[in-house]
Amino acid sequence: MVVHGRISEAGRKALSPDWQPCQHSSHTLTSELAQIASEARHGVLAPPHVLHCGA
Repeated sequence: MVVHGRISEAGRKALSPDWQPCQHSSHTLTSELAQIASEARHGVLAPPHVLHCGA
């Protein structure tokens, strides 16, 4: 099982440039998480929350 916080690419782009590195250091981009999960071949992906920045 993979459990990880994530942020969408659109959400990250909606953040001010000052906040982008901070959020990326604690949240994985959805595209990166999909690649990690695919390579790990875990049976369950359980993202606990997503940041809806700019939504």
